[in-house]
Amino acid sequence: MVGWHSDYYGVCDESLYGFWIEVDFLENKLLSGIVTWGRATMFDQFVTSFHLELLVDKSTEWTNVTENGTTMFTANTNVQDAILNTFSESLLARKVRLYPFKCSGRVTLRWEFIGCSKCESIVHK
Repeated sequence: MVGWHSDYYGVCDESLYGFWIEVDFLENKLLSGIVTWGRATMFDQFVTSFHLELLVDKSTEWTNVTENGTTMFTANTNVQDAILNTFSESLLARKVRLYPFKCSGRVTLRWEFIGCSKCESIVHK
């Protein structure tokens, strides 16, 4: 799990567009979903929506992640509950960027990816 708390105090607004948190898996990984939580302490701070971009190893082009015709993912409504967003197809990525879009309080996020590090190919049912 990775946590992030921005230095910016206030609600997510246009001044935050372009801010992101990035994870580098150091090699391509298959990802099947993302779990998000809000802040783990007493403050009511969490991201309510976000979008993702991914980068495949040896590529220089970031790609938007799209699910159900949109690039926007629904996140948290409180700090306690984990929210799971699964991908309809596994995604191959070395790096992933999460861009917060809306939040409650400061931009605060804990996140974890669901995936397979030893899979050699993408399997669909």
